[in-house]
Amino acid sequence: MTGKPARLLLAGCLWLLAGGVVTGLGLATYGTLPRVGWLRPVLSLVVFQVADAPFLFLAWTETRRLRWDTQDRRPLHQALSLRTWLTLAGVTAAALWLARAGWIPPDGVAVVWTGLGATLLVGGVLYFVA
Repeated sequence: MTGKPARLLLAGCLWLLAGGVVTGLGLATYGTLPRVGWLRPVLSLVVFQVADAPFLFLAWTETRRLRWDTQDRRPLHQALSLRTWLTLAGVTAAALWLARAGWIPPDGVAVVWTGLGATLLVGGVLYFVA
């Protein structure tokens, strides 16, 4: 059983971990490209801006749920809702699977996963601010 601050800390760490994995995969893919240019980082920023709203809304609703929870102590696995657990696991698993399967060219992997991972990292920081 954990209190509200511990659940917020755990949730933030999980979001940061998922964001770190996905961003690391994107940056590692950038490292394998022969030439990066200026367009790909700009496209990563566009992906970040597009993915920012739904992920930050999810993080915001989770922090609100955790802060206004009437029970002081809950089991540790209830730090995140099932929807958030599935979102984090799904994004991380999809990043790893699509990169390894070769269905997306390395340029696309670098652009999409760097932008998406940065969004998850910002969402993780939101838990610490809350």
